[in-house]
Amino acid sequence: MLVFLSAWLEKHMNRKRLFILFAAYAAILAVMSFVLIPAICANTGGMKIFYLKLWSYGVDYAVSFKNAMGNRGRDVYLQAQLPLDMIYPLVYGLMYIALANKIYNKINLPIFLIVTILCLSDYTENILSYIILIPDNISTAVVSAASVFTDIKTVFLCFTWAALAFCWVCRMLKNKIRS
Repeated sequence: MLVFLSAWLEKHMNRKRLFILFAAYAAILAVMSFVLIPAICANTGGMKIFYLKLWSYGVDYAVSFKNAMGNRGRDVYLQAQLPLDMIYPLVYGLMYIALANKIYNKINLPIFLIVTILCLSDYTENILSYIILIPDNISTAVVSAASVFTDIKTVFLCFTWAALAFCWVCRMLKNKIRS
């Protein structure tokens, strides 16, 4: 599968398409950060959406946020933010893998696995966030699981950035040594 993905990226992912992928990533991030999240959090008194907290949160925080965001915030979250947030991991995952492919001229297995875990944890977190916002009673188990996947996402996002930065620095040093 990695050989197929590497060949596909090599054939189809030129710099222009990588830039377009980055532009899509940036556009989604901008809409979520500057339009949707402020609309969701408008009535929360400065509380962050639970999955945007860098580390764990509990049932009390989830309940407080859900109550504070109100029906308008919940509707924006469920009808606009969440659908966009279901596309976002695919876009950034493909972008990170394509970027690593450009740096290495092939798929790097550790980066591929790190990015895959990052995307899967983000999707799982999104699904659990949806479950948290639907019922009247919030399940402690669901909130705990969502919090764990938020933590996993945070850690693997840091790993992804660090791995890409490390690969880029290694590539620059290798090119400098050659010349």
